[in-house]
Amino acid sequence: MLLAALLGEERVGLKVLDEKYHGGLIDDRIHLMLDELWEERIRAYYSTVAVEEAKRVIAARAGERIRKADTKLLDSLHAIVGAVQPSLALARRSGLSARHGQPERPDVEDIPWERLRPYSGADAAVTMREYRRQMQLPGWDNALRVYRLLEEPLFPVLHDIETTGIAIDTVRLASADAAIGAESIRVGERLRAILGDYDLTNPTALREALFEPTGPLPVLARTKEGAPSTARGVLEELAIEYPWVADVVEYRHLNQLRNSFTQGLVKHIVGGRIHGQIRQLRADRDEESGEQATNTWRLASSEPNLQNIPARGGEHSNISGDLIRKCFLPDTGTWFAADYSGIEFWIMGHLAQDPLILDWGNQPLEDGKPFDPHKATARLALGGKWDTLTDKEQRFWRSTYKNANFLLIFGGGAKRLVQTSRFSISLDDAERIVQQFWDLHPAIRDYHNRMIAQARQLGYVETLLGHRRYLPDINSHDNQERTRAERQAGNMPVQGTAADLIKLAVRHLWERVPRHTLNNIVHDEIDGSLPTGLTKVDFSAILNDSMVIHPQSILHLDVPIRIEVGYGPNWGEAK
Repeated sequence: MLLAALLGEERVGLKVLDEKYHGGLIDDRIHLMLDELWEERIRAYYSTVAVEEAKRVIAARAGERIRKADTKLLDSLHAIVGAVQPSLALARRSGLSARHGQPERPDVEDIPWERLRPYSGADAAVTMREYRRQMQLPGWDNALRVYRLLEEPLFPVLHDIETTGIAIDTVRLASADAAIGAESIRVGERLRAILGDYDLTNPTALREALFEPTGPLPVLARTKEGAPSTARGVLEELAIEYPWVADVVEYRHLNQLRNSFTQGLVKHIVGGRIHGQIRQLRADRDEESGEQATNTWRLASSEPNLQNIPARGGEHSNISGDLIRKCFLPDTGTWFAADYSGIEFWIMGHLAQDPLILDWGNQPLEDGKPFDPHKATARLALGGKWDTLTDKEQRFWRSTYKNANFLLIFGGGAKRLVQTSRFSISLDDAERIVQQFWDLHPAIRDYHNRMIAQARQLGYVETLLGHRRYLPDINSHDNQERTRAERQAGNMPVQGTAADLIKLAVRHLWERVPRHTLNNIVHDEIDGSLPTGLTKVDFSAILNDSMVIHPQSILHLDVPIRIEVGYGPNWGEAK
């Protein structure tokens, strides 16, 4: 239905394009102005943006409106194009989105079809031209295979989740907003006692309050405009030497919680429910630098982004994301949360064939609980000292080594470990932990080196199931771009395989439960309402079959896949 609509409107669009651009929106401009590299980036831009625009206008076609589930078929073009070519992130970095960007337009459903049709046709023509061009490129057969295995089966699942939505406790949400607001006032008062009476929500005033010559802190980095940087990473680095700077991070965090969630969620509530979107293609942020990176095929939450609800509060605050999650209610009285347990760590063990991780992953259950690799890491690193520690000290070091295990497999370093640790650690401790990690896991370093070599040779890396990530900067002369691409070469097969796994699982689960059971997907977690008539034991068995047995039969990992299932009266209390 979608391709028929595209083909029908393509004829209209080709006439519009011919009149407006004298022969082609893509081809003539590119060949006149740009070399081969820029041509590739232009194609990446149009192939992604045109699909999104075509989806909006064709879905609104008068008299032939396509259901939301069907418009997700346009994501098939989006997914295929993204699998073959570098993603929209490249085009954005090239400045193309600003050059060709459009101002805000009225809702397409409010525009008469006779006025909308030429625009729709132009988008259809661009989309179909790019679709045919992609079919001739290397990698098309692989992209189509992966699309049919992983992406296409998700269309009805995501449609069901989005239309079902999530019930919201608006009274509790208002109470959470008040609690976060009160904590924000307390943190702000501590900062003003040090910095003076500045408007800490104003970026210019904050820079003036913090940095020399008017403030107490040295300037570690600057923005492109030359102003002192207040990026989170910069502030966390300063907090190592100036502990009170952690309050600045906390203050901004609390205000973001209010703006994005306790107040920001309100505008998304319709009839007591939130109906967010789950996207199959997105641009992720680089783990180490925080900069925009190309796609790893993770599912992304938007309008609102529920993946950004933090896991815990800051160092000086008791405010955690659970305060907000408690406002999300099940439809049957019991919420379930099924989460993969450290899946990226175990996938890394498989891909790197790390003997220690493989051994840990295949240890038998103890008292019904899986082997704890982070406690084992702390034991190995601390040696005989471990047995002399108090329970509190053991929790501290387990948490620290857990953070290190997940950070370092993705190429993090000592400074980042200090910044992200739940408990304060010194830079000397962090450097020691990093060295201990590489002493324990040399196979992971070898794996990263193999992936970098593969990316240089082939231009891409891929997941176990074949989702590809193109890395055109892997041979860049710019050291920063090349280093980021090298880190992505090692990270994407791990993160992307985890994304593939959850897509296999959620489709299989959706086929086995009543419609409207699933409410949300957040990272490696599937959430929803316990179906009426099923006990927790029975439903946990269904979850195990869909999330463990089924994907393992396809992926064949050398470590067992494990899930943790929690139940409760709301999302925040599903333990």
